[in-house]
Amino acid sequence: GYELEGQWVIDGESAMLEKGTGGIRLPFTAKQVNLVMGSKVPVNIEVYVDGVLHKQVVVQSHDLYNLVDMPEYGSHVVEIRFLEPGVSAFAFTFG
Repeated sequence: GYELEGQWVIDGESAMLEKGTGGIRLPFTAKQVNLVMGSKVPVNIEVYVDGVLHKQVVVQSHDLYNLVDMPEYGSHVVEIRFLEPGVSAFAFTFG
């Protein structure tokens, strides 16, 4: 399962970081990790794979964001760090 860090509001469809900074930690076995997210204002996030910074993303409109694109299929841990509040996270997809 996943772990949330920070102050999140969770409803039937999404989790929204309400204030401050926060994160989502998720073990996965795949080559790609995507997350449907959206925000009314631009929010910066950092994506770590196995503790190493993998990429930085700016979440703006509601869309499917590619967070991880590994060279090979394997088991890893992704940590998504939200540097500002306001992002709603809906659903992960894997490839």
